[in-house]
Amino acid sequence: MFDESLKKLRKDKMISQKSLSEALQLSRSTIAQYEGGTRTPDLQTLIRIAQFFDVSIDELLGHEPERRKMDLKDQDYIFFSVKDNSMQNARILEGDVAVIKKQDTFENGDIVLLTMHNQEPLIRKVVLKDHIVALIPEHPDYEVVLDNMLEVAILGKVIGISFV
Repeated sequence: MFDESLKKLRKDKMISQKSLSEALQLSRSTIAQYEGGTRTPDLQTLIRIAQFFDVSIDELLGHEPERRKMDLKDQDYIFFSVKDNSMQNARILEGDVAVIKKQDTFENGDIVLLTMHNQEPLIRKVVLKDHIVALIPEHPDYEVVLDNMLEVAILGKVIGISFV
């Protein structure tokens, strides 16, 4: 399955085996062997390939992401259009639609929709300690924000994403 996934991803990006091999610092023959199914990469190489194509290792290995149908009739939900790539490493991208279960509580490490100082809503991972909340992005270009919990309003917890 990896061989087929790699070949499809490469062709979808319209790059040659040579270009891919240069980007990954591998030989072209190694890429050909991967695509031919006669060789498999080690874990570190798998990670580099997944990062290059911006896919999960599961997707790279040919596993389809699990699709689950949500029953939205019993509870209140918010459908939030993601405005930036601040949560990119959590696979929440600009233009995606986040499904938010309305609630004003969270557990440390939850990804939530929140407002701060009555500004526009945003999605962040949250961690609370001694009434100080850390709003943690999942992208290195965005900074962690520390604020008094009294200044942050939790609108709900992210329970799903509709990808673009």
